[in-house]
Amino acid sequence: MRTAYRVRVYPTPEQAAVLNRTFGCVRLVWNKALAWRRHRHHADGARTSYAQTDRYLTE
Repeated sequence: MRTAYRVRVYPTPEQAAVLNRTFGCVRLVWNKALAWRRHRHHADGARTSYAQTDRYLTE
């Protein structure tokens, strides 16, 4: 049986700033990886694995 919990967080202004900066960085990396994967798919018709995406991001 799966259980779900619903929580709400009320960060301090300092914590909110750190979270906003972190999520902004995550969004940037996600969008970069997604653009690269889409380009590969449209250009070559190639599918991209998680391992290939990981190597691309860590180059």
